Amino acid sequence: MSSGIFVVLGKHKQPAEPRGVVSTTFVSLLARCKLHGIEPWDLLCLIADRPAHRVLALALAYWRKTLEQPETQQRLAANPFRNVSPGMLR
Repeated sequence: MSSGIFVVLGKHKQPAEPRGVVSTTFVSLLARCKLHGIEPWDLLCLIADRPAHRVLALALAYWRKTLEQPETQQRLAANPFRNVSPGMLR
């Protein structure tokens, strides 16, 4: 584990595998979406092919404004996962 990547757990730094960091980041993203009333599928749909110079528009401070834009509404309407309920995935 010499990758130099660490995850902070409490007051201790623990070495982490890159996939552990990715998993932790993803779970944190989902939790923050839930905390702020944002549909995670919406965020993931928009961030997937967003140019780097436009990612800030997805930040919490700009989220509502971004959702009001016609381009955003069109992209979300085209997302097939928006209309799938968990029971349909079984």
